[in-house]
Amino acid sequence: MGLHRPTISNARRQGLPVHVVPRASLQPTVIRFPLLLILLSLIEADAAAFIGWGFASSDEPAFLGRNRCSRSSILTSELPSSALGAAAGGSSSSKNTDASQPQEQQSRRRALLSGKLPITSRTVPLGITNPSVAEERDGKELSVTIWEVEKPNEMIELWWASGESDRETIGDPFGVVMWPGSILAAREMAARRDEIVNRTVLVLGAGTGLEAQAAAMLGAGRVYATDINSLSLRLLDYGIKEAGLDSVVESGVFDLCGTDPLPRADVVLAADILYNQDLGMQVGKRLMEILNMPQEQRPGVIITDSQRFYGTDFAPLLNEELERVGRSTIEWEERDLKVTTSGILVDEDQTYDVTARIISV
Repeated sequence: MGLHRPTISNARRQGLPVHVVPRASLQPTVIRFPLLLILLSLIEADAAAFIGWGFASSDEPAFLGRNRCSRSSILTSELPSSALGAAAGGSSSSKNTDASQPQEQQSRRRALLSGKLPITSRTVPLGITNPSVAEERDGKELSVTIWEVEKPNEMIELWWASGESDRETIGDPFGVVMWPGSILAAREMAARRDEIVNRTVLVLGAGTGLEAQAAAMLGAGRVYATDINSLSLRLLDYGIKEAGLDSVVESGVFDLCGTDPLPRADVVLAADILYNQDLGMQVGKRLMEILNMPQEQRPGVIITDSQRFYGTDFAPLLNEELERVGRSTIEWEERDLKVTTSGILVDEDQTYDVTARIISV
């Protein structure tokens, strides 16, 4: 079956996560049918990304009642072309420089996940050192090696060309690569290392697991890495085992948009999971859940966002509710990063500058 790849500009208008805008138009490609067979054999039929319903009551504020988080709106929402890289607006921000050189070119390893799906390693220097292991690492920069689907563009094309029911079977194609916000989350954990050492860290939407590995390397006593996508969790587990961190990191399914309360933890991370407006509001709702906990039970929170999708900034509505009950408000800070990631819609890696935003409470 022949298929033209969607142009980056169209992807941006529809809210598709995109890391970089290449200068030339993308060329036609062919989706290979065996990829579908591989994915169907690896991904369970109910592995839909971040889908949840209910748990809002009629007396809740409008913000708290928004909990419909379907990944389908990544492609179907009417989003302006300025969504990527443009501030969503509505909340005050301060800007700090957190730039670093892009990841050095590392030798890439390849493997077959479950003996079927081609995957490749990505070693990501984090721009931080770890005092607890500096001696054994010769004081070098801490780096994490995660595993990604080797050709995510083919998976995304397959997902794009599929109907809604088939998309539920294929699963979320955007959690199979590393996103810039995970690097920022790792750096923030290093800055708050006293809150990490010997503590329990919960990672929401853990994807390929960079934040989970970083937390373990920074001395966390236990890390719970959660996602709704079974393929992402398999990639995460593969990387955790290869890194020798499986005694610290435990993966599992947790539906951010479900009715279950957040698992108990000392620090909660959510890095680059604001795919669409509904999911953005749900992240805000979960943050409100945390802020409403008794002080002695309340975990620290780190939320990062490098993509700035239109309508995903939950801060204005959350702050309205906080002000209504006489609580202190939260605000985004901006950090500049230089990163190398998968091109998502193209075969080659892309190195680029990005201004990510972070909430750290």
